[in-house]
Amino acid sequence: MWCVLSHLLMPMGCGMDHDMNHASGSEQSDTHPESAIEILKKRYARGEINKQEFEERKKDLV
Repeated sequence: MWCVLSHLLMPMGCGMDHDMNHASGSEQSDTHPESAIEILKKRYARGEINKQEFEERKKDLV
């Protein structure tokens, strides 16, 4: 009985794992690594750094 249940539930677990990896963006790093300026823009957009920090760091990168 347990053997049958484990065979039915195992594919669901594998599918959920694949969906979680895809949603977290872990596959994105393999195909297109982000540039430093892209990361900086995202940090500014999320509010992690203010405008002054953004401009100073952007100067360093350019």
